[in-house]
Amino acid sequence: TNAKAHYNLGYWLYNQGEIEPAITAYRTATQLNPFEADTYYNLSLLLRSQNAPTETDLTEANVMMNQAILLNPDYALQIKPASF
Repeated sequence: TNAKAHYNLGYWLYNQGEIEPAITAYRTATQLNPFEADTYYNLSLLLRSQNAPTETDLTEANVMMNQAILLNPDYALQIKPASF
């Protein structure tokens, strides 16, 4: 599907070190198929892994992670507690 193509593109771009274009590809994939937990999970991780994520990026990352968990509760096991 088109969503899968954007997911694969996001994955490839990430592996090439192209974080911003990868984020865009994953965002498009979530719009085309809002029921794929892996896409939300990967998007959340990428938003957090940017050099200087903004507060907006971190908020979006939390929303994406929550959606991934709603679609696949196993992702809740992947979350590491914040260190203080």
